[in-house]
Amino acid sequence: MIRIARNTPQLIPPDDFTHLVMGRISAPRQNFFFRIKGVLSGIPSSWEGTFPERKITGTDCSLCFLAAGYFYLIVGIVFILGLKKIHAEVMIPQWIMLQPKFVLVTAFVFVAVGVLLMRRNIFSIRVAYVITSFYIGIVLINGMIAYKFCDIIPISILGVLCFTSAGILMGLFLSGILQRYRTYIEKVQQI
Repeated sequence: MIRIARNTPQLIPPDDFTHLVMGRISAPRQNFFFRIKGVLSGIPSSWEGTFPERKITGTDCSLCFLAAGYFYLIVGIVFILGLKKIHAEVMIPQWIMLQPKFVLVTAFVFVAVGVLLMRRNIFSIRVAYVITSFYIGIVLINGMIAYKFCDIIPISILGVLCFTSAGILMGLFLSGILQRYRTYIEKVQQI
């Protein structure tokens, strides 16, 4: 056996052999949970650029808006149930009682934007930008109005500050995702 192996002539592969072999391998199909992990793993190591090395596809961008909508749906339901119980014990201003409805409307708008982004075109990205910018503005205005009612329940100042800053961060995150998706779409359209 050893003699046969030594006497066998050595073949030299072509220079592009690795490239040809690797070109035949197709990418594995990614499931839903793998995509969520991929979207969430794009946390930057520095703030120099907003996720410059990773592209965002239409599915990723849409998934972020759908997840934000689902989050706001859960928050709205918790607000409705919680404020009903508190309202029976303490007199709460009408503006604060409207907050669960605002949160539910936000949930449905984000889900609608997520569905719109599945169209994968520049128009849907522009609409999503306008809605996200409007959302950030509404969160700021709502936080300022809700702050006026904080003298009724002292701990509520902290709650208003937390919800307002969380809403602004959510809007900035979604804007960053849209920017990355828009960059990806523009590169694909140039090819």
